[in-house]
Amino acid sequence: MLSVIPAYHIDREGRAYSSLQIITKEQSWYFSYPADAFYGSDKKFHVTLNTGKEDQSASIFSEKGIYLNIHEDGLDLEGRIIYKNIHHLSSDIMGPFRFMPSMQCRHGILSMRHKLYGSLTLNGDRMNFDQGTGYIEKDWGGSFPDAYVWSQSLFPDSGKNSLMLAAAKIPALGLHFNGVLAALDLYGKEYKLATYLGARVKTDWESRIVIKQGDYKLRAQLLSGTGRELYAPEQGAMDRKIKESLCCKVRYTFWDQKLKVLDMVTDRGSFEQSKKEMP
Repeated sequence: MLSVIPAYHIDREGRAYSSLQIITKEQSWYFSYPADAFYGSDKKFHVTLNTGKEDQSASIFSEKGIYLNIHEDGLDLEGRIIYKNIHHLSSDIMGPFRFMPSMQCRHGILSMRHKLYGSLTLNGDRMNFDQGTGYIEKDWGGSFPDAYVWSQSLFPDSGKNSLMLAAAKIPALGLHFNGVLAALDLYGKEYKLATYLGARVKTDWESRIVIKQGDYKLRAQLLSGTGRELYAPEQGAMDRKIKESLCCKVRYTFWDQKLKVLDMVTDRGSFEQSKKEMP
């Protein structure tokens, strides 16, 4: 498993720059680049990031795949992966919340799952992704929420099932409320759970989250895993350090009415959580 995160930032002083983060089960890397090293299309998902070294071409990120050519201190990562059968959600996961002016961060899902073809070489070790499964999401805004928990998983044994969920403390009128989003693609059926659809959430902000919405109930429990350091935005600057377990053991359970649609323990779940002191 591998996570690749290109980004563009404008901090509280108005200074712009770009960055790239790479996360594996064993390690994480963060690199900062000038603002003009980053290009992002405003019409479709297409990002290029140029490290500025004359002997390198830009790395490319799009719905067609990724091309990586990264050579930095402690990291050599290059290769190409092609994406096939991108699976979009039927509608925006944020719903009407995408228009809420006080939102610190907005979230988008570009692909719940897609097939992978190709390979990457990381510090001399070849990683073969042929017949693998990928996932693409994005975030934009000034800061990550003060407290949140996020989890995402693909279920390679089935080849067709995937999910993501996130809960966060959302500021509103000087107070906070618990907001939640979840999307499940299970056995050919799409499920959405969200605050704007009536969902309610209980979480310890560390390892457990339970979402209820009408006849639906979704539960995720982190069983084991070691988080790797990840940088997150704080008023536009990448000043906040959080932990993400890219590849850990998680139990996911989902009920539709009284029917248990999913009950799976996977060692390929991803889990991320952070909690600051709340006002």
